[in-house]
Amino acid sequence: SLGLIMFAFADRSVSPKFSLFGIFLVFVSVCADAVVPNLQKKMFQVGAERNEVVFYANVFAVGNMTMVCYLDGDLLDGLRFVWSSGWVLSLVVIYMVVAYFAISTHVAIIGEFSAVTAVVLASARKALTILLSFIIFPKPFSVFYLFGGALVLTSLVWTAKIKSRPPPKKKKSKKIVSGV
Repeated sequence: SLGLIMFAFADRSVSPKFSLFGIFLVFVSVCADAVVPNLQKKMFQVGAERNEVVFYANVFAVGNMTMVCYLDGDLLDGLRFVWSSGWVLSLVVIYMVVAYFAISTHVAIIGEFSAVTAVVLASARKALTILLSFIIFPKPFSVFYLFGGALVLTSLVWTAKIKSRPPPKKKKSKKIVSGV
């Protein structure tokens, strides 16, 4: 969380179009990242198949994105834009196919390993995406980005390290037999 706060400070210092609503959405996303993989793992434990989990994850995501875009006032303009251009529509379809495979892989990781492993990998992917965005799309830079990135990376490594430890062995309790 502290790493994300550093990124927010950096964005605020370099961007005149800084939005608190965006920070709120990032906060909600972080909370969802903590909850959703655990819910998906529970779905597997009660016998759900991978395709079911992917389907419900997509329905939930589309519902939330539609609600956010509607509340922000961008839903109708966004739909008009997508339908006005075959090129944009084809990009949306390509994105949907790639997203399906990405979500399927994420859900498979949850089913095969653990929710924690999936969250650590997803966070690492997001950090690399941010790094690539700075390389591919040059933008103003702030030292807070470095501090935020270092904190996020440290938390990822620390979380992975803690979760990879075997659980502590329970001490055997001695039974006390009283002579009656």
